[in-house]
Parts: sequence; C-alpha cells; structure tokens
Amino acid sequence: MTTSTPTSELHEDWFDERWVAHWIDRQRAREPQRNRQFGLLRAMLPFGVDTEFTYLNVGSGPGTFDELVLQRYPRARSILVDVSPLMLERARERLRRFADRTSYIQADFSTRDWTSALDDTHVHAVVSCIAIHNLREPALIRALYADLYGLLVDGGLFLNLDYVRMPAAELQAMARWAGADPEGGFMPGGGGSGMPGTADEQVGWVREAGFIAADCFYKEFRLALFGGCKGALRVPEAR
Repeated sequence: MTTSTPTSELHEDWFDERWVAHWIDRQRAREPQRNRQFGLLRAMLPFGVDTEFTYLNVGSGPGTFDELVLQRYPRARSILVDVSPLMLERARERLRRFADRTSYIQADFSTRDWTSALDDTHVHAVVSCIAIHNLREPALIRALYADLYGLLVDGGLFLNLDYVRMPAAELQAMARWAGADPEGGFMPGGGGSGMPGTADEQVGWVREAGFIAADCFYKEFRLALFGGCKGALRVPEAR
C-alpha cells in the first residue's frame, strides 16, 4: 500500500514524479487563467494558418501551449525544451497525435552548451511561457537571450510571457486588491518581489542580446509579455 506525500512536504524538484504530478494538478485549478495566458502568447505568432514554420518552446512543461499552436497551425513544427524529463514525458502523451511534427530536448538552458542539441535547425520563433524566471540570476537570463538570438533565422521572433518584478513594492497591495475582483480579469494575488528583473529591465536585456523592435507588448502587475525580432519584423495581413 502506498501513501501520497503531503503537499506541505513537497519541494520544487522537476526530477521528482510527485512534484511534477502536484504541479500539473495545481494547473487544473488555474485553467482559465492559463488559457488566457497561452492565448496571449499564441496570438502574437506572426504566421498565416497555412504557413510552414518551426518554433522552439523554452521551458515547455507538459505541452499545453504547444497543443494550442499545433491545432491552429497544421504545418507548424514544434521543438519542446525542458530541464525535466518527466515534463517531456507528459508532453509526449499530450501531443501524441502530433508526433510527426514534434521533437523533444531535455536540456538545462542555464548551461552554455544546451543549444548543441539543436544542430543546424532553422528556428522561426522562440516562445516561453512562465519558465525563464526560474533561472533567477539576471546574468543567466541575459546569456540565454543571447543564445536564443543566435538560434533564430533572420526575421525570427522571440516572445516571452513571464513573471517580472514590479517597480514599486507598494504595487503588490494594488495587485492583490485588483486580483480579488473576479470580474476584473487580473491574476489573483500579489507577488513578484523575488523576480530577477522588471519589465523594463527585461526589455533592455532583450535589446542587449541584439533583438530589434523589442518591447513589452502586454503587462499586468507581475506578468508581462515581451520580446523582439532578429532583423526585420514581418507580419501578415490581419485575420
């Protein structure tokens, strides 16, 4: 007979099956919020529905975002990168029907050699959804942005939806207040104080890596969607 580990005894460990299962189960309660976040990120992909392109998902988790992309874009190919082999196993299960258009790389993108697994892959977009902040150190994040710039083809786009540090501590109370109104649409709770950079700082690091047209495209307190383009930005006619 097995017993489950109390939640209070679990610690963040992406190589622990119990933690990964707990994290995924916790996302079910946040599904409306996560769907909105994934929708924001997918809406920014500048590709026609029938366009053939390859994108890289940094810190992909269980493939929830990729399912949305591959459903909309029948000619898209995805490369999922995550430090956790357990997360990649879950992603394989979720994306089984897209097996001919998906590939998986288990890598620690805090290291300087993680890109070697990509060989000469032509990457048209890099996305990340609430993952890169886990690097914690600004120097590691800035180095990663430079790595991602090098992976993209000319005209490729980098999009990062992630937690950021609010520029004033007083805003945490405002974030909690606004998030308590269920009709407001804001994320519940405050937080953000321990994040490695503000939205402005993150955009600066994106520019530093070489990206142009770098900007914060969306922000609500501790959540921001930002990125930039390698070379000229090409956007199709609006749907």
